[in-house]
Amino acid sequence: NIDKNYIYICYCKYSFFDYWAKNIRYYNKKKDLQSYVERMNDYMKMVNEGKDIDQLLLVEARARQTYYQVFNEILNCADFTFEKRSKRPPKDVLNSMISFGNTLLFF
Repeated sequence: NIDKNYIYICYCKYSFFDYWAKNIRYYNKKKDLQSYVERMNDYMKMVNEGKDIDQLLLVEARARQTYYQVFNEILNCADFTFEKRSKRPPKDVLNSMISFGNTLLFF
């Protein structure tokens, strides 16, 4: 039997966490996003130390929130500010773009 936590840890490490971290590191070369890079690194450590699914889900939620917070730093555009994630239906242009991108990615 493979432990469910191990499966979830692998999923986090090799899917969205890795993508988010790479994306933030990429933009860190152009802007000072080091605090976000460090937070994502901390979350990755927490995933590796995760004891149960609930703890891993909490780490995932915090990492996702950090990733969305960095949008305003990356975009630096008054027309595309991120306040909070909304879906079904998305409440603004940026959330619509996120939902559309997720649809293309996951379906």
